[in-house]
Amino acid sequence: MTNEKAIIGCILGTAVGDALGLPYEGVAPRRAKRLLGPPDRYRFLFGHGMISDDTEHTCMVAMSEKSTLKAPRVNPIAILPRNILFLFVVLCHGFRRVAPPY
Repeated sequence: MTNEKAIIGCILGTAVGDALGLPYEGVAPRRAKRLLGPPDRYRFLFGHGMISDDTEHTCMVAMSEKSTLKAPRVNPIAILPRNILFLFVVLCHGFRRVAPPY
């Protein structure tokens, strides 16, 4: 088995497990057992499963890892002045002015 097939299988396994476990998310174990029973089939939307943001995050991590394999290596010493300047701006003006308001 190649690494690519293993990664695809891992992502698909994550999606299947996420779709099976989504209705149980945030529900106490005793209540889930009483209301939903064992996680042996898809229960979310009329017998169909649905993935959550967990699977989407897994796909995004895989995509970022793939893109970094092709990216050129950056010398950390070369970007040190820029990082020090950013740290100086953050410390002088406060983090609220740099980050978007939430």
